[in-house]
Amino acid sequence: TEAHHITWWSQGGPTNLDNGILLCPFHHHRIHDDHWTITIQNGIPWFIPPSHIDRHQTPIRGGRIHLAA
Repeated sequence: TEAHHITWWSQGGPTNLDNGILLCPFHHHRIHDDHWTITIQNGIPWFIPPSHIDRHQTPIRGGRIHLAA
């Protein structure tokens, strides 16, 4: 897996657990190359496709994440 900054590091996102998610290399590149957005709501990641993939940008639920306290 690779660590991805939810708010991209290049856009000032901090490097910490609250701003990170682990992705496989393929999906990490898809997020960057296709400009997907990720949000975390109640510990669940939601992947929001760019408008050129889904004009409605319907969020797609990811797996549940568990962060160490």
